[in-house]
Amino acid sequence: MRQDPSSISAPRSTLSLRMLLVDDNPLFLVHLARWLSRQMTIDIVGQAHSGREGVLLSEQLRPDVILMDTGMMPMNGFDVLKQIKHARVSSRIVLISTNRLEEYSEEFILCSDGFVQKDELFGQLFPLLARLFPYHGL
Repeated sequence: MRQDPSSISAPRSTLSLRMLLVDDNPLFLVHLARWLSRQMTIDIVGQAHSGREGVLLSEQLRPDVILMDTGMMPMNGFDVLKQIKHARVSSRIVLISTNRLEEYSEEFILCSDGFVQKDELFGQLFPLLARLFPYHGL
């Protein structure tokens, strides 16, 4: 469970979305955090490098949205999603993956608030967030 102060952006405004990033690929996580922290409407409140860390940080930080990889090991995205929902964390959960949506069960996708393939993240994430949070000016 790591909260590196240099990787967490400073609060920007009352309309900023508080976001937790969860991915077991450290290089991807660094680039994703760097890209998202440039957005005035996003406040990165934490980064988790495993599913277990993601569950713990979601309970501690209560972010508005959790952007989470599906293919983590040993605790995959579905297991993390179920635990976060069981803990009654009200965060919206957007799943990201290198795999296509069709490769996942309907139950898995229906438990989340959205899905974006990693290779389409830059074009599809903000339209999805705008639908999930219409009053945040995304």
